[in-house]
Amino acid sequence: MASPKGGATIATQLMFRHLNLTSTALAHSPWIHDYRQSIFMKRPEHSRTPSSHVCHLHGWTCLKFVRSVLDRAVSSYIHVMRASAPGDVRQSFVELGFAAYVGGNDVRNATFEDFVNGVRARGKTGRRSEADSHFASQSDVD
Repeated sequence: MASPKGGATIATQLMFRHLNLTSTALAHSPWIHDYRQSIFMKRPEHSRTPSSHVCHLHGWTCLKFVRSVLDRAVSSYIHVMRASAPGDVRQSFVELGFAAYVGGNDVRNATFEDFVNGVRARGKTGRRSEADSHFASQSDVD
């Protein structure tokens, strides 16, 4: 449906409203993604299907939501910096630690500039982690 920090919540809310599932989802959990992940996406008819496989079919209307790049970057920075549990996003985002170190900061106090430099470095290395969807660049632009 969408990616984290890329409008996943609003896309899910709109789709569930269209399917008349909002009440069902919110009765399951106040966090709409609980229902999406644990029930909706596990149904065979709701399995992940690339949009390129269905958007050209008769009767389908496909929409793409594009979040403001700056808004997404700031939101991602806040998300990464709030993470504090062992195994958190910052631990899998080693490029942020290096960028913060070069900038004279500890990773726990990384600046927004450190964060952007870390995202750029991650894009150039091609290294991946489970946390990438929360902060990875969506395109290769210098």
